[in-house]
Amino acid sequence: LIGDLELELPGGFRIGDTVISKFAFEDEDGSVADGERGEVVGRANGTSDPKLFVLCKFPNFTGNLNVLIGDLELEVPRQEKMRAMRWKRFIPRWKSGIGGDESTTRLLQESSSSS
Repeated sequence: LIGDLELELPGGFRIGDTVISKFAFEDEDGSVADGERGEVVGRANGTSDPKLFVLCKFPNFTGNLNVLIGDLELEVPRQEKMRAMRWKRFIPRWKSGIGGDESTTRLLQESSSSS
């Protein structure tokens, strides 16, 4: 299961990615609004070209939906998300005076003032 979570899907998406729909859709199973947040849950199934789709779930839609990768956008680009996670770990330590050298302190101060 761990290997599946790290598996890259079409379009560079990964299981667990939060996505924003760039489409509107409605049927008897519910609806997805343009701009609605959803989650990538796996590889598409039952499509003519699985390389163009990923399987997603949306809050107002029962079950999962195969979505064209061009109709989705990552909510937070993965690089920015990782950068934010790193800063959240280091800034509390820096503020409490634990760890880090002078260059780390300077870098954190510059980063804090540019945000």
